[in-house]
Amino acid sequence: MLIGAAIAGGFGTSTFAKGTLTATQTNAVTSAQTTAGPNVQEQYPNYTASITVPQNGDDANLASLAKITADQAKSAAATHLSASAADVKSVSLENENGNLVYSVQILKQGIMHDVKVDAGNGTVLFTEQGVDGAEAMEGVGGIQEIED
Repeated sequence: MLIGAAIAGGFGTSTFAKGTLTATQTNAVTSAQTTAGPNVQEQYPNYTASITVPQNGDDANLASLAKITADQAKSAAATHLSASAADVKSVSLENENGNLVYSVQILKQGIMHDVKVDAGNGTVLFTEQGVDGAEAMEGVGGIQEIED
């Protein structure tokens, strides 16, 4: 959910109520806002995972759809941020806007990162930094906590 933003020319990072965006993410938001028009509600972040969750799907069965394990998602996210496995605070399997993703929470150098990993192929789809613990545990759709 996009609460508010400060976008300045698409350079650097833009601070959102739910975290800080990189220049690439800022450009994606700006592009979505420009192409969608004023009356179209765009969901952010806008990415497509290799596994989509059926609209009438049962969130309790998300694990049966995943092709990679929570440990593989944890490893992909840690590698993406050049973090250690000890920096990973939680891993959860989520239905986010119809996409099946692992949400991996990593605390690196005092900053919490929420890394979205494709539950089908292990690709990192999105990274949001600067989220606090409560926001990091919030889900857009269904959530299944994965115990380590």
